Amino acid sequence: MKILSIEVGSDITHVVETDYQMRNPKIYNYFSFDTPVGTAGDSGVECNEDFKKTLLAKLEEHKIKTRKTVFSVSSGKIANREIIIPMVKNKRIQSLLNANSSEYFPVDLSMHQFVYRTVAAPDLEKEKKRKLFVLAVPNELVDGYKALSKFCGLELTDLDYIGNSIFQTMHKSERNRLCLTVNLAEDSTLLTIIHGGEVLLQRTIFYGYGAAVKLVKDSPLYDGSVSPLEYMETHKCLKSHLNGPSQDADEQKAELKNNVTDELRPMIANIGRILDYFRARNEGLEIEECLMVGNGARINGLDWLLSMELNLKAQPFVTSRLDAVGVNVQVPISEYIACYGAAIAPMKFDLSDNELSVDEKQKGEQAMMVARVTLLVCILASVVMVVYGGVTNHIGHKKVIELQDKKASLAYIEEIYQNYQNTCNRYKDVTALDRNATRTSSGMADAIDEMEQKLPSSVKVTSLSANGETMTVTAEVSTKDEAAKMIQQLESFDIFSSVTTTGINEVTDEAGSTTVEFTVSCQYTTPDAQFADETATETGTETTDQSAGASTETQTDAASEGGAQ
Repeated sequence: MKILSIEVGSDITHVVETDYQMRNPKIYNYFSFDTPVGTAGDSGVECNEDFKKTLLAKLEEHKIKTRKTVFSVSSGKIANREIIIPMVKNKRIQSLLNANSSEYFPVDLSMHQFVYRTVAAPDLEKEKKRKLFVLAVPNELVDGYKALSKFCGLELTDLDYIGNSIFQTMHKSERNRLCLTVNLAEDSTLLTIIHGGEVLLQRTIFYGYGAAVKLVKDSPLYDGSVSPLEYMETHKCLKSHLNGPSQDADEQKAELKNNVTDELRPMIANIGRILDYFRARNEGLEIEECLMVGNGARINGLDWLLSMELNLKAQPFVTSRLDAVGVNVQVPISEYIACYGAAIAPMKFDLSDNELSVDEKQKGEQAMMVARVTLLVCILASVVMVVYGGVTNHIGHKKVIELQDKKASLAYIEEIYQNYQNTCNRYKDVTALDRNATRTSSGMADAIDEMEQKLPSSVKVTSLSANGETMTVTAEVSTKDEAAKMIQQLESFDIFSSVTTTGINEVTDEAGSTTVEFTVSCQYTTPDAQFADETATETGTETTDQSAGASTETQTDAASEGGAQ
């Protein structure tokens, strides 16, 4: 596929029609023109009507129909560094870079995009790691090229960083040799050191040849028939050494050479400083050659000046050295090096159109308004709940304190109530004790009186117990007949409704005398009402009155006998 590869420089724009992403791309057409003022700057490119007219006219002049385009981008706002990441899948690299953006670049991710190139590192691959060359590119820079492409009727296919463009070309040319490339632009200089097919160092110096060109343009020796840069290409405007005197007899020429050389002094000094830094960090790697590329490589005598000041051989990069199939040796490859390399393997920028339609913007604004109103309502509700909760808590706390004070003031009532309970319990105990101690049976008295009258004096009553319903009598007599008679006598008592005995036993004492002992239980004809009421009450309240089951035992011996008499 053919593609237009364009480098929009601050002074000159280069265009190449070539193959896209081919191993050996062919150059079909190429041309250059002066970049209109206001088109390119450090912030990127701007849509310019003069640029559009000139570009379209040149494309028509060279009969170029291709409109798919890749730009080689150069800007001081692009930050770059090499980083090491875990060995993750290729599709996860971008998300990993975005997630750890703060560790790599101190930039706002929403205003930048990360672009990377994988760097070969066999030692790291053994450790399951990989090295990346990463760029942090401002979104406004990318948006500028997208807008310029659309403005000029081009189809933007890709973007590439000029450092990568130069690397791709020099890697193809120099293979595995140690190579220093100096890209000389109007407002900057890019140093690239390649070895073993990878970039060892790449630095941008913000000094170019622009100030020197301006001196030539303002010189009375410049006639304006050609561009100032072309004049510097055909006329020697530099000294042989930075600090050496000009050997030109013409004072105007000598002054121009002194002034132009002095303007290049900061650029050359910074190149030497970077080389010293590289040599200190890479002992054993000696750079012996400097290849000059870019528009500044055309300046007559600059190669000699760099050779003298840097103490190495400096020379323009020529097409024959590229040794690429399909590239005519007549092509000034040092000027078109960025365009050629950008088409080989550009770094993949995100060119997706993130602009929203009017309807989408309105919907977004409406959704944002709803979200803001909802947030405001939630905040107000939260404030109300906090205030209400605080007031309620204060009132509740105050109420608790009042109740605690009231409880403390009425504490004496609890003591009075406890004394009252204790007194009631003691009263119940005393009443029960009194009732048990004083209970009597009216039937018992009548039975004893009748027994004294009717029973013979030979009967000895050994025990007698009674309650409100029955009276139990244990007695001794001489014979069983007397016992039977006594039982019959008791049955005849009107007070008893029934008389039962548990048995009649003969008992012989130590002297050999035999007596008969027996016990009878006599049921009253009419039970004692007081006893019945107390029994019912005690059963209902599940309390036990000791007198209900107890018996009042009356020992009658001689007294009983006396009563019978």
